[in-house]
Amino acid sequence: MERASFGQRLERARLERGWTQEYVAGSIGVEPVTVGRWERGLHKPSAILRHALCSLFEMTKWDLGLGDDIEQSTERDEEQQARPSMPEQNPVDDASTAFRKTDLTERLESLVWTWLLRKPTGARYQELQAMISLEAENNKMKEDLLSRRDALRRLASLPLRVCGLSLVTPVLARPVEEILATCAAGITACWHLRKGKDLVFVSDTLAWYLPTLKEIARIGSTTQRKESADLLAQCLTLQSELAMHNSSNSAAISYAQEATQYGHFSENPILHLLAWRRLAAAYFYADRWEQAVQAAEKAKFLLLEAQKAQPILPVVQSYIYAGLATYQAHTGLQQDALTSLGKAHTTFFAQSSEPIPIWISNHSEANLVLNDGLSHLSLGKNREAFDSFQQITKYYIDTEIIRVEATINQVLAEVHSDGQRDMDICISLWEEGMHGAKLLHSEQWFNEARLAYAAMRAAWPGEQKIKALREQIVHW
Repeated sequence: MERASFGQRLERARLERGWTQEYVAGSIGVEPVTVGRWERGLHKPSAILRHALCSLFEMTKWDLGLGDDIEQSTERDEEQQARPSMPEQNPVDDASTAFRKTDLTERLESLVWTWLLRKPTGARYQELQAMISLEAENNKMKEDLLSRRDALRRLASLPLRVCGLSLVTPVLARPVEEILATCAAGITACWHLRKGKDLVFVSDTLAWYLPTLKEIARIGSTTQRKESADLLAQCLTLQSELAMHNSSNSAAISYAQEATQYGHFSENPILHLLAWRRLAAAYFYADRWEQAVQAAEKAKFLLLEAQKAQPILPVVQSYIYAGLATYQAHTGLQQDALTSLGKAHTTFFAQSSEPIPIWISNHSEANLVLNDGLSHLSLGKNREAFDSFQQITKYYIDTEIIRVEATINQVLAEVHSDGQRDMDICISLWEEGMHGAKLLHSEQWFNEARLAYAAMRAAWPGEQKIKALREQIVHW
């Protein structure tokens, strides 16, 4: 095979897995510049490094284009002589291999164990999370939706199955690195599952992680403590979001406050400021609006401080400013809100080639439009708010939580709009929103739907169609 053929195949295999040259180099004990030379066809690896590459990529040397034609022919002959009685192909092995390569559960769990075996020195668990997220997103349209959901649920349960985690006490029966890796994988799965209807499952699963991760953050090595704090900040931030749906706003605030502490301890500035952004949201939905603005301002301050040391992803900046705009608008700071909203839009659409961490992926274009609608609704610009919410219900269907919130708020925007209001549109949207709240088992949106119903009763007193909706206000 030509050198260029090997380089092209190596680069393609690396990119398909979402790996950097640094990751490949660290996994097999060479410098990144060496991997670059291989990919450009300038050099070929030694026999030992060829074996390491094949093991890392789980590919044969022929699949990678390693060795010349004579080498390949000789090696194949030697293999056939070593096992002359074996058939050329084994249908059972082929079927087993095919299953392991195509089943998403197998692929996701394989990433965990492969990464653990070859974890480069100094690598953080966020790299594993990025690989898992990339695998899940790349196969989003290839997998049956139920199979994909089941695969993610199994991955979320991996720390419980493999490490025996307990809901009430720390369990350190397995090596700490194994616990951290499986928890990192499980948390990644939970971030993906939160976009659908698995809010209760995600919250219940994450609760099993917390005692053990907190213990590692207390007694582990310096590196283990920081890694555990990093994962705890993610866990608690996500738990805070889920708590307002599954339990109470006070629990959401408590989780978010804890997330800010672990975010600080992890020395991950982005996780730290995102935890403060989450705390602002928890205050907002608990109707503690002044505190929401203060927490959002703290997140903005941390963002500006972090930018002095390193560039911060535009989507992170957008997320901070979008929330700040919503909370400023609700407290009557109109000009400040519009300025923050402008920054949220500008930064969101700024170009960036860096991968987006899974724990910020919830700030999608739909979430940006949602904050746009919430800001305009608070400022009394009801027609603009209705149009924003309508964009979400029409064009963005990938995040169930956002869609339900937008649908219910679209009712409020129409009810409070100037001029003639469309009662039939409000009824249709309200029924859709209430149905979505029940499917999610969301206390937050169930209560919001009840408030929207009260607003409709006030707008159209005595209307029988509105009164009839009362029968649908039944808790699950």
